[in-house]
Amino acid sequence: MMLRLLCLLLAPLACSASAEAVKYTSWDDVSWAITRKDKLAFPHHQQLYNDYMAACNRETRGQCQAGEDYRLRMNKDQPGGVYNFTETGFAKIRAPKALFDLINNFWIQNKGKETIEWKSVNSYHNMWTSPPHFVSMESAEFGGGDELQRQVWKEARKVLEEWTNQRLSPVSMYGVRVYKNDSILAPHVDRMPLVTSCIINLEQDLDEEWPLEVFDHQGNAHNVSMVPGDMVLYESHSVIHGRPFPMRGRAYVNVFLHFEPIGPLDDPEKAGPHADGLPPYVIAGGQWDREARKVGKWEVLDSVPRAINRGDVRALEYIAMNMPEKITMKDYNGWEPIHEAAYAGNLDALKLLVDNGASLWSQVGRPGDTPGPNVLGIAQLNDENKPDSPVMVYLKEQMVDSEL
Repeated sequence: MMLRLLCLLLAPLACSASAEAVKYTSWDDVSWAITRKDKLAFPHHQQLYNDYMAACNRETRGQCQAGEDYRLRMNKDQPGGVYNFTETGFAKIRAPKALFDLINNFWIQNKGKETIEWKSVNSYHNMWTSPPHFVSMESAEFGGGDELQRQVWKEARKVLEEWTNQRLSPVSMYGVRVYKNDSILAPHVDRMPLVTSCIINLEQDLDEEWPLEVFDHQGNAHNVSMVPGDMVLYESHSVIHGRPFPMRGRAYVNVFLHFEPIGPLDDPEKAGPHADGLPPYVIAGGQWDREARKVGKWEVLDSVPRAINRGDVRALEYIAMNMPEKITMKDYNGWEPIHEAAYAGNLDALKLLVDNGASLWSQVGRPGDTPGPNVLGIAQLNDENKPDSPVMVYLKEQMVDSEL
């Protein structure tokens, strides 16, 4: 097997076309240090890794090693401590047009405005020589913000829910990341709560392909190449993934989206945490059990404002079913969730709240206060809710005879 590996990695064109397919697993430490730092299969790969870590430790005065030991430990322990929801753990498709256009149009408007993303150094990426650049999709300055993010979450969720058959809650959307020449991404598993994820490639300027290496649920390695418009779906909490081969080129532009499962798609009554409060994807006694208990109570399904801001309709559905009193509960300022949804311009949340008992006629105000604006009046306080926006059109249709 070692000779076949050597042939594949050093001179693939010289290998016989009829030769048995070469396979390796995460336990072989072939392309990079996956679970061990001093047992790589080939001397030149071991030397590349050693030089990489030496540079990382120089940059951090030795502190890099602690993070590296954590990466190796998580690669070894974490995949067995969590539940998986697909057979192989990854898939490559073409991104749906609606989703790709949302993200790509943002990138086209902001190409050239990216700045260095990370200031701190760790062993996951050689940012000391090839720092990634970044444009935040959270920033209104670049045409991003809550509404764009909610639209992206919505379109991506459709794809990932169908793939996993899980109800998904959005976790993070970093923005557009641009990798530079010589970039190396150490193979790793993501930390909680990054569970169900996708990569969308927007643009690349390469001299050779820069494959994503993933290890499926059986531990077998796959090199996945992408072109603009491709979308890789992966269970990032258990599928070891990275790009251990140095990038050769000038730019590789990706967007990463992360969700966490809250329960089966076809059985909403089974959504929610374990009896002891842990997330439903954590196996009791495993690595993430310990990590989760350090973090504390799983609160994704407790916060109505968080769900509204993120456009997390799955969390709102859960709250409406299991904690219906929260749907109309006023906060310290006398606002109900429906006022938050209207001000934010979140039509999906607004409709869900109405369907579950919230009133469009509800007025802002605490007990004893003079009643303030109703839902339409609150929506009009936000200049981003233009008269022809979906939220304003809906509210005016429903409240045509109301007074502000």
